[in-house]
Amino acid sequence: MGRADMLPRDRGSDMPGPLRDRRPADRSPCRGATMPRLPDQQPLRMNPSSALLESLEPRLLLSAWAFSPRGVWTLYGDRTPGLRDDVIVVRPDAADGGLYHAVVNGEVVDSRRGEDVARLRVLGGRGDDEIAVDAAEAVPFAVVLSGGRGHDTLRGGPGGGARLIGGPGGDRLHGGAGDDILSGGAGNDILRGGAGADAVGGGPGRDLLYADGLDRVRRGPGDVRAGDTGLNAIGTAGGAELGQWLIEAAVARYSRWFAGRPREIWTGEPVWYGIDGVGIVRAFTTNDAGQPVALASDGLGAGDWSGTNNQVEGVDESELVKTDGQYIYYLDGQELVIVNAAAADGLAVASRTAIDGAAAGLHLCGDRLIVLSQQWGGPWLDFPTGPTLPPILLEEGLVAEDGRIVTSIMPVRPIRPQPTYAVTVYDVSDPARPVIEEQTTGDGRILSSRSIGERLVVVTQDSQWAPEPLLVADGADEADDSRRYETEAEYRLRLAEDWQSLIGRFAVAAGSDASAGTVLDGTVYATGARAGESMISLLLFDLPDGQAGPDASTTTLGLGGTVYASQENLYLAADTWQGGDDYTPTTFLYQFGLGTDAMPLLATGSVAGSIVNQFSMDEHDGVLRIATTSLGGGAWGNNLFTLAAANGALETVGSLTGLAVHERIQSVRFMGDEGYLVTFRQIDPLFTLDLSDASRPRVMGELKIPGFSSYLHPMGSDHLIGVGVGETLNSVEVSLFDVSDLTAPSRVDAYAFDADGWSSSAARWDHHAFSFFPEQGVLAIPVYRSGGTGAAALEVLHVTQEGFSRLGSISHDDTIVRSLRLGATLYTISPGMIKASSIIDLSAVGSVVI
Repeated sequence: MGRADMLPRDRGSDMPGPLRDRRPADRSPCRGATMPRLPDQQPLRMNPSSALLESLEPRLLLSAWAFSPRGVWTLYGDRTPGLRDDVIVVRPDAADGGLYHAVVNGEVVDSRRGEDVARLRVLGGRGDDEIAVDAAEAVPFAVVLSGGRGHDTLRGGPGGGARLIGGPGGDRLHGGAGDDILSGGAGNDILRGGAGADAVGGGPGRDLLYADGLDRVRRGPGDVRAGDTGLNAIGTAGGAELGQWLIEAAVARYSRWFAGRPREIWTGEPVWYGIDGVGIVRAFTTNDAGQPVALASDGLGAGDWSGTNNQVEGVDESELVKTDGQYIYYLDGQELVIVNAAAADGLAVASRTAIDGAAAGLHLCGDRLIVLSQQWGGPWLDFPTGPTLPPILLEEGLVAEDGRIVTSIMPVRPIRPQPTYAVTVYDVSDPARPVIEEQTTGDGRILSSRSIGERLVVVTQDSQWAPEPLLVADGADEADDSRRYETEAEYRLRLAEDWQSLIGRFAVAAGSDASAGTVLDGTVYATGARAGESMISLLLFDLPDGQAGPDASTTTLGLGGTVYASQENLYLAADTWQGGDDYTPTTFLYQFGLGTDAMPLLATGSVAGSIVNQFSMDEHDGVLRIATTSLGGGAWGNNLFTLAAANGALETVGSLTGLAVHERIQSVRFMGDEGYLVTFRQIDPLFTLDLSDASRPRVMGELKIPGFSSYLHPMGSDHLIGVGVGETLNSVEVSLFDVSDLTAPSRVDAYAFDADGWSSSAARWDHHAFSFFPEQGVLAIPVYRSGGTGAAALEVLHVTQEGFSRLGSISHDDTIVRSLRLGATLYTISPGMIKASSIIDLSAVGSVVI
């Protein structure tokens, strides 16, 4: 029988420690058969953090059951010569269910009747052991399983409760159906209490704890409880559970307000009043000294042309500019401008179309142009009437600017506006006359979007659904005009009566047809924490299906985050902070499948640290790679994790931790089986990673240079272009790295813009502002310079494997925001103009004012 036939394998990570019998030899005449001492075993040490569990005695117990009519049955690992990784299974006899066999590494080593056993103890010792009670029904004796040193898997089985002790190492503990006690010990463990009222404690390390509402959980600073990170399906908009979740989240948000005095909505601090001009009131809040402080106000592609600089091939990202090789489509403020660029020396505006709201991005799918736009709502000030805030009477009049005496002022409260979005699909088969095919509008803002073929996924976020508590009269006396917020009980009652009206809605229009719904009409998930106010919705549009509006939606409640998408899956990475001796960032991960007609939640997980942007994540051969910066022991460090989905969980396959202590990640790029990290404190280490074995990622090389790169872009398979800052941190610098030998990365060349002055570039933080045309070896980025006009010019460099040479720059009156290539012509786009230049020598060819 092979090991795979004995018990399924389940692996963890490394950690130290075994068992030793320190008890003197038993001299009792009443003893039964004894087991010899194991000279190379160490005492079992339980960490104080495992105090909720009863420790094993610091010795090996006798394999005897003559101490009482129903005795202790003890089994040991490390008994097979040359084998440290044991499989120990206790199971009932197939014919006689009251007889139990101990099977060690495929051989029956002992058998006992259940009524003769009070307690089963199994001690795995060293090695990566698998210990299980394999029974379909509850066993008649207590169970204590201890893995000892190594990456052990312990399964308690069904019954009246088991004590599972992982010991040092990365262990997997499965409690089963009874009231179990689980202690992971030192190491990064996974503990699953199962059914029953369990006690779950991870011990030292970064543990993943699965527990339900009946369980007692002791969570250390590095631990994550799966109920807090996972999402649970909770039904549709008519479900009582969903309504209760929404009410609890709203109550948690406004817990400081109930029955209190009026508060300012952003800070939650008491409202002050001031007078501005002729009786116009401006709200104030207070600083730490209690003094009034004024509030701030917010007022590459098919054919011979370039495409959007997307992170993943075949996954198109929304952009302000798109082209089909003949026309340029540009979102300019609140207007869609389509320019005929077929002749570079004859550029002409084909059409202008006003859009609803501010530009958020474009997708071009054949003859369909999808315009994403945003309206931020308003008004920002509320002039309340009725039972809200009373007027303020002034004992002494104020003199207004026009000389009038002001004796009273009405309150003006800043209010939280409700943003709305629009997804508008245009038929641009005739670019001179774009026609709206359909439009979907809804509550919230657009967080991100991706198009894959003719499928479009729009990710929206609505954080405004929870209403503020109402201001009500504070006393029974009608003459008393003081006001307070409603109590928690009053607030709950009001929300319970009509909670469905609080949900963000969307409307769909297609010609004369119209429909409406809510994002909760589709699949809904909620975080186990029941805290938070954000709704993230994934809206799926199948563009050519002839059906207006989203074909499917998936909504998650209580989280937000950064979006990454491959062609098969979309990931949401949500940062949060865990308490403990240190506040440590943790990234919760949610994997959604991108099907043709649905986007189900496939798996959830978490990793230590926080990400810098979408490039921190990448999916390759079904494995998610993610780079994070974490805080531990008061120092920053950096990590690389590989994760794979299994049974609804994103579980760690391999990891690299503690890279570049005291530094933070500035940029990341994954390319097939390789990865590249840039960290920074005073110098810029570029790490090269071998990711060909997801379970064993390796650092292959490290290059230290002054400054750092904020964005990395591949140039072929052996070179990287980095955009960042130089040694002084004041000027933009591009670097060319040779990574053909991962063990010896080198910087071939660097080019600094205004090295002795100041310069900046949007390409450092917006990869869509970065243009690289590999066919011509041309790099173009917008650069602001000190002493310039205040507008960014486009700097153009020629790039070879030997380094950079400057071709020149192109300027507009306004800042150049994007550049693209059609054939041998370089087009530059700014809010007021599109200009065509030769990509060879940058000579002007044509332009059009837009």
